[in-house]
Amino acid sequence: MAYIELKEVSKAFAGKSVVKDVSLEIERSTVTGIMGRSGSGKTTLLRMLSGLETPDYGEITIDGVKVFSSKEKINVAPEKRNVGMVFQEYALWPHMNAGQHIAFVLEAKKIPSKKRPALIKKYLALIRMEGRETSYPGQLSGGEKQRLALARALAQEPRILLLDEPFSSLDKELKEGFREEIKRVRETLETTILYVTHNSEDLEGLADNMARIEKGKIIMQGRL
Repeated sequence: MAYIELKEVSKAFAGKSVVKDVSLEIERSTVTGIMGRSGSGKTTLLRMLSGLETPDYGEITIDGVKVFSSKEKINVAPEKRNVGMVFQEYALWPHMNAGQHIAFVLEAKKIPSKKRPALIKKYLALIRMEGRETSYPGQLSGGEKQRLALARALAQEPRILLLDEPFSSLDKELKEGFREEIKRVRETLETTILYVTHNSEDLEGLADNMARIEKGKIIMQGRL
């Protein structure tokens, strides 16, 4: 049984179809790349899985539990899906340092304040940013900002991690480093990871599976 299953999921904005009858199965603890051009519907697909967008039709199941069904009128709130998402533009807060970004998530999860410092160090170490607790986004490189956004998402302890164009602003060297971080996260936390990209090279040595989306439709999927 697939860990994540989408059945005939569709979404339109202002009458224009963006995702059309997408069906997709994803196994637990795998890395799946969703490749497509700009405007192909790949980011909308991630946002529907996370609950940030509501499909018009279809069904989404995670670990055997329906989180959305148009027929049964099920729509589980994003905060109850335990899905983390790293946005293409990072979405970091300029007035918060690295430690505060992670502390914000821990506080929302009602983690006791005494336990937060150790957890902040844990997640920064996981993305190799030890000792950068007091650094603000304006003091970080593009790669460090990307990694901090990843650490903030991991602090949610999500069962699924969604990455929106994770390599788009990174040079070749930084891409390789971030690719290794994603591998370590999957191996260490056994998280199921989906990421969207327009570049097939981003899949090399990282993804277990790949799906290609064009004009809102999955035209190919399989193992790499």
